[in-house]
Amino acid sequence: MNIALDPTQLANTPTLLDTLQQVSQQVAPNWPLDQMIAVNPYWQMRDMPISQVAAQLKAVANINVVWPCARYVKHYHQGGISDQALKQAISEHPTLNHLTLGELIAASTNISVTDAQCLSFTAYVEQQNCQTQLSLSQELNSHISQFCAWYFQHYDSCPTKQESGHLYQQYQNFVAQDKGISLLLDIKGLHKKYAALPKSVEALITKCEHSFALPPSAWPFYSKNLLLQLNGWASWIAYLNWQANLYAKPAAWHLDLIAIKLGWELVLFEHLQSTNKTVFSHINKQWQFEQAHVQERVKTISEQQAYQFIWWRAKEIQYQNELAAQLTKTEGTNITSDTQLQAVFCIDVRSEVLRRHLEAQDDSIETHGFAGFFGLPLELKLKHSPLTRPQLPGLLAPILSVSPLNTPHSLLASRHQAGHWDQVYKHPASSLPIVETAGWMALAKIIKRTFKPKRSNKVLCAAGKTDEWQIEQAGVALSLEQKADLAQKVLHLLGFKAFAPLVLLVGHASHNENNLHAASLDCGACGGQSGEVNVRVLCSLLNDSSVRKALASRGVTLPETTRFAPAIHNTTTDEVTILSKVDSHISHWFEHATKATQNERAVRQSQADERTLSSLPQELNRRQLDWSETRPEWGLANNAAFIIGPRILTRNVDFNGRTFLHTYDETLDPDGSTLELLLTAPMLVTNWINMQYNASVSAPDKFGSGNKVLHNAVGGHIGVFEGQGGDLRVGLPLQSVHDGQKWMHEPMRLTVVVRASKSLLERIINKHPDVQQLINNQWLYLWQWTDEGLQQYANGTWTNL
Repeated sequence: MNIALDPTQLANTPTLLDTLQQVSQQVAPNWPLDQMIAVNPYWQMRDMPISQVAAQLKAVANINVVWPCARYVKHYHQGGISDQALKQAISEHPTLNHLTLGELIAASTNISVTDAQCLSFTAYVEQQNCQTQLSLSQELNSHISQFCAWYFQHYDSCPTKQESGHLYQQYQNFVAQDKGISLLLDIKGLHKKYAALPKSVEALITKCEHSFALPPSAWPFYSKNLLLQLNGWASWIAYLNWQANLYAKPAAWHLDLIAIKLGWELVLFEHLQSTNKTVFSHINKQWQFEQAHVQERVKTISEQQAYQFIWWRAKEIQYQNELAAQLTKTEGTNITSDTQLQAVFCIDVRSEVLRRHLEAQDDSIETHGFAGFFGLPLELKLKHSPLTRPQLPGLLAPILSVSPLNTPHSLLASRHQAGHWDQVYKHPASSLPIVETAGWMALAKIIKRTFKPKRSNKVLCAAGKTDEWQIEQAGVALSLEQKADLAQKVLHLLGFKAFAPLVLLVGHASHNENNLHAASLDCGACGGQSGEVNVRVLCSLLNDSSVRKALASRGVTLPETTRFAPAIHNTTTDEVTILSKVDSHISHWFEHATKATQNERAVRQSQADERTLSSLPQELNRRQLDWSETRPEWGLANNAAFIIGPRILTRNVDFNGRTFLHTYDETLDPDGSTLELLLTAPMLVTNWINMQYNASVSAPDKFGSGNKVLHNAVGGHIGVFEGQGGDLRVGLPLQSVHDGQKWMHEPMRLTVVVRASKSLLERIINKHPDVQQLINNQWLYLWQWTDEGLQQYANGTWTNL
C-alpha cells in the first residue's frame, strides 16, 4: 500500500508552503444553510482509493469512514448479511481472500482498530497538565471558532478582507487584545506571545518549519490533524474558495486556518521550551517520535480496517444481489399509443414511490425522471429587489436570471418581512434571548404557533402565481432564437419519443417549521431550493406559441394538443399540488398515489400500522406545521442506487424508495452527449448525497451536525454551532438519520446502473478524470445493464455479475 498522503505531488513539492496548500485543498466545501446542498466530505480526496483515505483519516483524526466490525457481525447473526454475500466479499479482497467464513468472523470479533495518537504539540502539553479541568485543545479551538464566526459575518462589507493572510492577521490582532485567554488557560502573557508571532502566514510557516524540525513526510499528516480540528470552518473557507473559482474570482484564505493553529503550536512550543526544559524535552521526544512513525501507524490501521471493508462490501453485495435480481427479471411493459399523462419528476429517491403508485392506476400514465432543476441554469430575481436565489445544483453557476413579469407589491413586501423575521430567529443569539427581550409578546407568538400552526411564507418561494417570465442573460433579455435553443436542449435531454396531451413537470419541495436544515430537505442538490420556479418557467417557455413555431422550423415539433403544466411534490406529506387547471380524473390519480405513498412510507419506517393509517394524512400535516417537530421527514435516507435507463424497463419494479431514477434511451442519444452529461453531473450529485448520508452515520461527531435541538445559527445562514460554541458543524443532524432507537440510513456506496453500450461508457469514463476516480478508487460502483445481464466496470475491466 502507498501510504504517503499524495506521493506523486509530494515528490515534486519544493516547499512546505506548497505541501500545506495541498492539505488545505483536501477539505470539501460546506454550503450555507439557506442554500444547503449535500456534500461528499471526502470529495477532495477522490483521487485516492477509499481504503487509503479511511486509514489516513483514522490515523490523523480518529475519523471512521467505515462502521466497526462488531456492528456488522451483529447484523450478520440477525440475518442481515448472508453467508453467500460474506464469502463473495472475502473472495474479492486482495489480501484476505484466503480466510474462511469462520476465520473472518472470529478475527472480526477480536480485532480492534488502533485509535489516532496525538499529532499536535498542544495535545501533549494538555496531557502533561491533565490535572486542570479545562481541555487546552478544546478551549483554543472554541476561541478560534468564535472569532471565525465574527469574522465571516462581516467580511463581505470589506473587499480587502478577501485576501490570503487577512484572517490570520485579524486573529492575531484579536488575541493581542484578549487577556482573558491567558487567564483562562493559566499561562501568563500568552496573548502577548501570540501577538509577537510573525505577521505573515509565509513567515510563520517558515519559522515553524525551522523550530519544530519535523521530517518532511510528517507535515502532511500533522497539518491535516490541525485543520480537521476545525473542519467546519475549514469547510466554510473551502466553500468561499469554491464560489470564487466558480465565478472566476481569486480564491483566498487557503492557509489561514492552518496558520492560526500553527501559531498556537509555536507559542506553546516556545513557552514550554523556555520555562521548563525538562518537561519540554520529554514531550518533544514523544511528539517527534509520533510524527516520525505516523506513516507506519497508517499502514497498521489500513491492515486492521481490511476486515471492516470486507463486512461493508458484504452488506453492499447483499443489497446489490437483490437489485440485480430485480433488474434481470424485468420484461418491461407494452407501450400504449393512448398515453394521457406524462409526469416528469426529479430523480430524487422520494419520488420513486409516488411514481410507482401513480403508474399502477392506469396504462395511459407515464412517469419520467429528470434532474430536479429541469435543465435550466438560472437564478431567480425579483424586480425592485436586490435579492437573488440560485435554482440549480451547487456545483454550477447560474447563466440565466428569471423574473416574474407581474409580482404583486404586497407579495414582495410580505416576503421581505418573512425573511427579516426568519433571520431574527436564526441569529446566533438564538431564540431564547429573543424571548427574554420581547417578553410576553414573543411568548404569545410561540403559543399561537403551537396550537394554531399555519404555513409560513418562504423568502422568494413562489414569486407570485404567474406564467409570464422575463428571462435574461447578462442583463439582456433572451431573443426568440435563444429561447428556442434553450427549449430544444431541454427537450433533447427529456428524451421523449412522443408527447401526451398533458405533460406535467413536477418540481419538489418540503415544508417544515423551525428547521435550520430545512433547505437540505427541499433538495439535496439545487441549492436547497424548491423546483417551483424552474417548472413554472419551463412550462411557460414550452407553451409559448412563438417558441414552438421556432422549434418547428428546426424540425422539433410539439403537438398543438400538448400542454405543459407545472406541479410541486411536497416530500414531507407526498401531496402533489398541480399549479394549473387539469381534468378531475388526473387530480384523482394524484390523490390516490399520494395516499398509497403515505401508507407505504409510514409502514416501512414504522411510523404507523394498519390501525393508524386512516389518520395518517392529518398526522403528516401536523408534522410539517409543528415548529417543535425534530423529524419532519427522512429526506434521502437509505439511498443506495442510481439507475439511468428507459422507465419502461423499471415501471413495475418496487425499489423501496432507495433509488434515484433518471430516464434515458441510448437510441435517442446518437452522439452520447446526454449520457455524458448524466455521468458528469447527476451522477456526481448522487455521489455527494450518498456520501453525505454515509459520513453523517459513520462519523457523526465530525461529519454530522449533532443534535438539532441544540443548534444555534451562525451569522444567520453560515452554519450551526451545537450549543454556544465549538467548531462549526457540517453534515446532517442526528435526527435526520436516527429515529432514537436505530439508524435510518445504512452506509452503502452508490451503485450506478446504466443502460448503454460499453463503448459509449468507456469513452465517457476515459474522458473525465472525476468519473474515473470515483469508479476506480471504489467511491461508487458502475454497472452496465443489457438484455444479456449486468456487468461491473472497474479499472478498465468488465466483470459479469
